[in-house]
Amino acid sequence: FPVTIVRLNEIAHAANGIFLFRMDADDIMHPDRLALQGDLLHLLPKNAVLGTAAIEMNEHGNLIQIIRSRGGKCSGFSARSLFLHPTVAARTDWFRQNPYSEAPIFRRTQGIELWVRTAPTSQFVAMREPLLFYRRPENPSFHKYLWQALALIAILATSTTVGKPIVRVIHCARELVKLHVRFMCHV
Repeated sequence: FPVTIVRLNEIAHAANGIFLFRMDADDIMHPDRLALQGDLLHLLPKNAVLGTAAIEMNEHGNLIQIIRSRGGKCSGFSARSLFLHPTVAARTDWFRQNPYSEAPIFRRTQGIELWVRTAPTSQFVAMREPLLFYRRPENPSFHKYLWQALALIAILATSTTVGKPIVRVIHCARELVKLHVRFMCHV
C-alpha cells in the first residue's frame, strides 16, 4: 500500500480530538485556521466535511493565486473537484467511518476517491477564506499526471455513485483525451 494513504487512515484512528484537520507537510497553515474551521464545524452536521480556500505558492514561497474550494451538494464524479485536499477538516469519527482507499492506484488521488465515494452520505461545505498556503511544484511531472488520470478512470469504472454506464464511459473518454493531449504536450 502507498505509505501516505495508510498513514492518513492511521492518523484518524490515533487522533484524540473531536475534529481532524488535514494538511501536507510542505504547506503552511494560517494562524486562525483551527479556530475558524473548528467554530464552523461545531455548527455543521456530523457528516460535514469543511474545506477552505488556499493561497497557492511556488516552491520558493512566492504567492501565485487564491484557489477556491467549491463545496456544496455534489453527486457522482462532479464531487472530485469539491476541495483542495489539504484544506479539509471534519469530525474525527467521519474520517474513521470513511477511510481512504488504500488501493495503490489512488496514491495521487486519495481525496478525490473519498469525495466521490462519500458524496451521497456527506455534506460538503467550503469557506471562502484562504486558511492554508498550498505549495504546488513548479514543474509537475507527466508521471504524476498519468497516475492521476488512471486513478480517475478507475474511479469511473468502479464507482456506483457516478451514474449510468454511458455517463461513466463519456467521462472515461474525456479523461483519456485529456491524458493524450497532456502526453503530446509533454513529448
